[in-house]
Amino acid sequence: MKRFDPRSLWRPVVWICRFRHRRGYGVHSPFAFQLITRVFYERGEFYAYRPLAVVRRTEACGQSERLDRLMLRLVNDVQPRRVVLWGDAVGVTRRYVEAGCRRARIDEVGCGALPAAKGYDMLYARRPADGLALFEAFAAQAPDRAVAVFEGIHRSRRRAAEWKAVCSHPRATVTFDLYDLGIVFLHPKLNSQHYLVNF
Repeated sequence: MKRFDPRSLWRPVVWICRFRHRRGYGVHSPFAFQLITRVFYERGEFYAYRPLAVVRRTEACGQSERLDRLMLRLVNDVQPRRVVLWGDAVGVTRRYVEAGCRRARIDEVGCGALPAAKGYDMLYARRPADGLALFEAFAAQAPDRAVAVFEGIHRSRRRAAEWKAVCSHPRATVTFDLYDLGIVFLHPKLNSQHYLVNF
């Protein structure tokens, strides 16, 4: 039996407040529009969805299936070489990342410090206690065109403030606030832009 999450009562309010930020309306960047329409809002049935749904029934999941499926689509689009998963209970999410890019090398670091000079080009962080410090450690070793994903950016005022600081970081060029997730691209050739997305 699923536990009731009181934050689910807040979901309709968030959706109404973000209504005009859906499906890429008003987005003029081809990069951002493609990401929003073909990754965030993709409604097709991916080859790995059914086998992974079976896995979800047998293993403890750290986040919703909706967000794990988004991770699969994002990894499939970005095709990273080295991925670091930070935080507890990332096992099922790891399976979605593996399904999105079979050639990616994936490391799990728990809630510790990121290994230095590893050249990770993708970070997934589950509710970090200090999101800005984690992003700075990632950005210090990440190549150009890397991407960082933070879960729980609006779970508290402190995390929202950290997310805002991450968006202001010199290496953060294009950011997407999906309420449940924050996605940061480190693409130096793109114009700096911050997008609010009703996901």
